[in-house]
Amino acid sequence: MKESQKKLINSLYETLIKINEEGLNDDQFYEWISENYFFENNLEEIIHEIKKAKTKIKN
Repeated sequence: MKESQKKLINSLYETLIKINEEGLNDDQFYEWISENYFFENNLEEIIHEIKKAKTKIKN
């Protein structure tokens, strides 16, 4: 895997964590996320799956 691709995965992971945290701290944002959610799984499950996948990335 290219270094640029690793950076993209890490960036995605960090961004989803920030979105999740913001939603937990702001009811209006949480409602917006819930109404406009486009992932098949919930956000916390996606974050967990990306974290697992990150451990499989070869250095």
